[in-house]
Amino acid sequence: MTSVADQGAAPCWVTVSADGKYLYASNTGTDSIGVFSLADPLHPVQIQEFKLAGPYAPPGVTSSQTASFEIALDPTGRSLYVDTQDTAATRDFQLGNAVHALTVGADGTLSETNSVTTFSPSDVPADARLQGVAVVAGVQKPTRMSKGSAG
Repeated sequence: MTSVADQGAAPCWVTVSADGKYLYASNTGTDSIGVFSLADPLHPVQIQEFKLAGPYAPPGVTSSQTASFEIALDPTGRSLYVDTQDTAATRDFQLGNAVHALTVGADGTLSETNSVTTFSPSDVPADARLQGVAVVAGVQKPTRMSKGSAG
């Protein structure tokens, strides 16, 4: 395999689509997701550097940065979920703890059409950070069976 540069900074977590066509890298240094085509798996090509839609620390809060961490694709491959954290030791930007639900296009590229889910200090204590993301397939509601006649 060939190493390939990532347009983002500090790639941390990666996942590959179920069909093996795309690789997604969470870039903690730039709060972004790198998207790579694996059409030639020995020579990946970056096709997108997707910047997450915040939230961002307000003016004056210079010690905080929101950073993308864990990522997971849903079983259908149509959504990528991203946990973000406030990286400052002082934890002075609590809204940095969030989950993004990104839409995956047919070409593997990302868009953010859903609202970001942020967590308040009552949800995530100031001395904690979000960790882990898991996606499970939905459960179908059972259908009612009609009674048959015994013969």
